[in-house]
Amino acid sequence: MKLGLQNNEMLTELIKEYSFPFESVFDDEQCRNLLHTHLLECHNESPYLFIKETDNFSNILSQRNRIKRARTIVDSFVRIGANHEINLSHNVRTKLIDTIEMCMDDEAIDLRKDFFNEARTTIILELKQDNYPSFVVSQVFVNHLYERAKKDFTLLDQIGVKNTITP
Repeated sequence: MKLGLQNNEMLTELIKEYSFPFESVFDDEQCRNLLHTHLLECHNESPYLFIKETDNFSNILSQRNRIKRARTIVDSFVRIGANHEINLSHNVRTKLIDTIEMCMDDEAIDLRKDFFNEARTTIILELKQDNYPSFVVSQVFVNHLYERAKKDFTLLDQIGVKNTITP
């Protein structure tokens, strides 16, 4: 649906009537790419990369390949001093590392597809609280919404939630 509004101010005001939940924005490929760029600018790309890698991990069917990929993820993100070390509690970090170290042979342990879920939940919460609030008010995000909403007004309802107005 094309937006019939010619008045840019009306669209700007309309965008202000919406809030944009992290999950909806992250599910939208264009918005997710913008968020990634924002995180790069904030020097905090590691949480984004971890989420992306664990998404890929959960799609691996072979147990052997899942263990190999889990080792790479743990080495890249979980271990202290890793290139992309993420912020995890000691308990979560230790549990992940200990489990991977028990996987001496590739078939030793049945690594479930949800192996990283607890860590993912922590990292998503961190992103939502730390960098996401500055992203959704950034001029880059607002301009992106504005340009896309001019072409397809339904975007606001797809990734946004209309704020309720109380009298």
